[in-house]
Amino acid sequence: MKELIVHAGMPKNGSSAIQVMFAKNRDRLLELSLDYFDIGEFESGKSGAITSGNGALISRSLLGANHEAYYSDPDNKIFSELKQKIINSPAEIGILSSEFFTNISEKSLAILKKFCDELGVRLKYFYYVRRQDQFLMSGYMQRVKRHGSVDFPEDFIRSTYKGVGFLNYFSFTARIEDVLGEGNVIVRNFNVGRKHAKGLAGDFIEAVIGKGDHIEFRNEVINVSPSPKEIKTLILLNKFSPSHRFTDELVRNSAKYSRASVGGVHTILNPDTCKEVLDYFSDQNDLFIDKYFPNGHEFDQEIVGDYVDLRDIKIEVEDVLEILGALLVKLYK
Repeated sequence: MKELIVHAGMPKNGSSAIQVMFAKNRDRLLELSLDYFDIGEFESGKSGAITSGNGALISRSLLGANHEAYYSDPDNKIFSELKQKIINSPAEIGILSSEFFTNISEKSLAILKKFCDELGVRLKYFYYVRRQDQFLMSGYMQRVKRHGSVDFPEDFIRSTYKGVGFLNYFSFTARIEDVLGEGNVIVRNFNVGRKHAKGLAGDFIEAVIGKGDHIEFRNEVINVSPSPKEIKTLILLNKFSPSHRFTDELVRNSAKYSRASVGGVHTILNPDTCKEVLDYFSDQNDLFIDKYFPNGHEFDQEIVGDYVDLRDIKIEVEDVLEILGALLVKLYK
């Protein structure tokens, strides 16, 4: 094996979709001399479940003892397993995937690099990014759908964006490059990559091996956003601490009954807040795009389409029946 590619996310950039597709298509990847190692949470990904990837345990063991997701491995069993997978693999390139790799320190990254150096394997980092306001909105939607948030988008984003260190994309990437060396960081625009003819996984493979003619599978996983009325309904319902099963079913019904949209979530974020976030990161983005993005992967500069203020949305009786009707019918069948 010549290279180990660490797919580090970033969070909210299609990692779960890539992990599932790679786990389900491991044999096809091996034909391309790519080995998505069958370790970590590989089997769960193969079943189609949302996981932390095959690199989950390796990355968590590098987080540091004070991190809430830290995985203690005092006997280095995880690294020993990875070492054997690398030595015995028929492929030229190995792939480890977990968003936790975004959170490891430069010291931990140096440990991983030393491990690879001793095996004669070149270590590279790979991750997708999206415009900061879009990342934050994706995080906001997850909080509403899965974590009971009752905040409106502007309140959440204004209290959050300055504290997410890796959103300073240039500084974050430069620190990784300082450890791994120039040319060992691959960064792609998520919104460009997911438009690839063979999906985000196809874009990933093409970026790594420089060709996509022999890719036989397409990533069909699409993240949809509930309608503004459904988002407002979720915010109101979150006051009663609904179960994940309840909110997940509501979101599934949004897609099932064609109320959801792809990429339309940003219409609920105030344009002034978008501008505030983008102005804050503008210097970082200029440096980052100039040095690290490939041609054609620059951020789209359009801020928003038709803005809808969630505070002004009124939920009528017909809306309640439309949004919750399928849930109620299913409950009493």
